[in-house]
Amino acid sequence: MLKRKLFDEYGGFRDKRIKNLDKGERFIIDDRSPTQDFGSQGLYSYFCEIFADVISEGKVRVVLSGNIPINQGVTDWIASHQTEFRNDGSYLSFTVEKGQEHTVNELAELIESIVAPGGEHYDTSSYKYVCPRTAKSLRRFVNILKEYWNA
Repeated sequence: MLKRKLFDEYGGFRDKRIKNLDKGERFIIDDRSPTQDFGSQGLYSYFCEIFADVISEGKVRVVLSGNIPINQGVTDWIASHQTEFRNDGSYLSFTVEKGQEHTVNELAELIESIVAPGGEHYDTSSYKYVCPRTAKSLRRFVNILKEYWNA
């Protein structure tokens, strides 16, 4: 069961009170750390939150919110995939079906390229930290999906 796999890998649902796999669906997959990513007001505003909703055994919805790293490559990726996107860059949602995991890796590469040495200049200073972490979290999620779907 995909929910069981994600529950075990990510330490439960977004709402930690839910323990019944039939009652929860949203997982926090952004690898946040309570010691690094939270201040007195909660999660730092520069953080890119990433969630996964299990739709079925072969389909998940990925949701990015908050400080989503955006450049032309990411914008082109969004335009070429079926997504929900807010123009202010605060929300991106898309589905991934079994066999389409590579699309998430493509997005991770595009996000990481924003801060790659020799790349274009970026104006958002937090991208220095946000882009590599967001890409790493997306890749980890893809690896978990591949492991489950190809088992």
